[in-house]
Parts: sequence; C-alpha cells; structure tokens
Amino acid sequence: MAAHQHHHFRRLDIAREALDLGARRTVVQQLTGITEKELRRVFGACPALTANTGCRPSSIDKLFHGRQMHLHASDFYNGFHHLFHRGASPDEAMVVAYRRYQDRHAGSVRLGFDRAFWVVMSVCQLWTNTRPTLTPLRCSTCGALHLAPVGAKAAKGMPCTYCRLDRRSTRRQRRSHADVPPQAGRSTPLRQADGACAEPTWRTDRELRVQ
Repeated sequence: MAAHQHHHFRRLDIAREALDLGARRTVVQQLTGITEKELRRVFGACPALTANTGCRPSSIDKLFHGRQMHLHASDFYNGFHHLFHRGASPDEAMVVAYRRYQDRHAGSVRLGFDRAFWVVMSVCQLWTNTRPTLTPLRCSTCGALHLAPVGAKAAKGMPCTYCRLDRRSTRRQRRSHADVPPQAGRSTPLRQADGACAEPTWRTDRELRVQ
C-alpha cells in the first residue's frame, strides 16, 4: 500500500473515532484535514455529521467559571500532554486522551470533545494560527499540570485545582468520621475483587499526570 493511501486511511480512522466521541463535523475536518464531501461519502448518514451546527465552544470565561469545568479541562489536558510529549501525533493524542478522559469520568463527563479540542488549540497552537490563550502551569505541591490564562504565573505554595479538591475531600472525610459512632467508624475498607483496598475515586483525576 502506498504511503499516501496509508496516511489517508489513518486519517479516516481518526475521523471515525472523533465522530464516535461526539465531535462535530467542522471539528473533525479541522482535526483531520478531510473535506466535508469525503466525510459524507465515507460515513454516509452519520448523525454526528449534521448535529451540533451552532457555534463551537471558545470561551475562556466558561472554562474558569466553575471549579469542576476547570478540573475536567486540566485533567484532559494532562492526558493529552502525556501522550503528545511521548511521540504520539497530535490527532491521535487528541482522540486517545479524550477517550481515556471519558473512561475516567464515566457518568460525569463535563468536557465535550469540541471544547477539549479548543483547549488543545488554545494551549499548543495546533490546527490554528491563532495565538495561544491558555498556558499549562505545574503545581509546585503535587506536580500536576493545570490550565491558566496566558500571562498567569504559578504562585509558590498556592494550591492548584487538584490540591484544593484533595483538601476538600480530606475535610469531608474528617467530618464524616466525626459523625460516625466509634464502633461503626472501625469498619473494614471496601476491597476490590483482587483483595486490594479500593482507591478513592478523586485520585483517578491525576492518573495521567506527568511526573
């Protein structure tokens, strides 16, 4: 098979996966370089090709309006950064990082594929000539990357989104234990099938954090 044919089929695979993950047609076109005509010829009446015809997400204010949205965006970007800086192509890193993000947050996904795509463009200047508007900062406490507007600087000793979530979870657990009678408070931790103690679910947000 000629190299250009292999490259084309690879781009079609990326396009199919992006559509399955909820990407709108214009995002798939920008991600893969495949024309609308070719997408419709290959994928036929795929609902994703006609859905989400409104404006694409592009608001920094929306990203930082709530802690949960910021946390989810930073978590996704940690995964993308991990893959991209270990040699994955940008388009492959995009779909794999988003699929893993969805898996980690099954049932509580806050970040759609289109907004995740915008996050990467806004940080890395990929697929666009627009200057970056977001920058990743590394927390001096936990080492995780978290997103901030361009020009922002990490304040030494200032907790990042992950650290604040960690502290809030710890305080909640302490209050919960304080309200439990002594005998009930010594119950055995939940265990997984292999006998290991189950990890707190918040820790999975840092699964792909670059050390």
